[in-house]
Amino acid sequence: MQYEQIDLFEYLEEMELSENQDFLETDVSFPSPWTTGIQDFMDRARTFGKRQLLAIRTAAAWFIKAAPLLFMFQYVNVYTVKRVFKEEVGKYDLYQCCESVLTSRWNAEAISLHLKRQYQISHCWGSLGRDHWAQEIAVFAEARRMYGQTIRKSA
Repeated sequence: MQYEQIDLFEYLEEMELSENQDFLETDVSFPSPWTTGIQDFMDRARTFGKRQLLAIRTAAAWFIKAAPLLFMFQYVNVYTVKRVFKEEVGKYDLYQCCESVLTSRWNAEAISLHLKRQYQISHCWGSLGRDHWAQEIAVFAEARRMYGQTIRKSA
């Protein structure tokens, strides 16, 4: 039996080189940065439209709510007025808004006159002072939109 003397450091270097070459020869597939970049771009493009639409909606909603605060616009609200009597409360006028129109301050008076003429034909009957079933129309230029709201005022 014959033994060969080898240099341990050389042997380890050879093993390391052979492992590195085996590792380099194996086929490992990583996604290329080009394809991942395109996919990221497509994902961002899909969400970009939704985010922009949400931002536009938010800005429009804010503007509509803040428009009367800019003192250029106001609402012309048309109310039907009924006189109601309840024993525990007494008499009060019930104002129910049936239409609300956003307009500029300069046109508010003309629009309120137009709406008053239009609604007096179809929504007025009787006299509130004498008739129990009477109904009248009240048109006000106000800072808030009151469509669909009911207000009680003492008679």
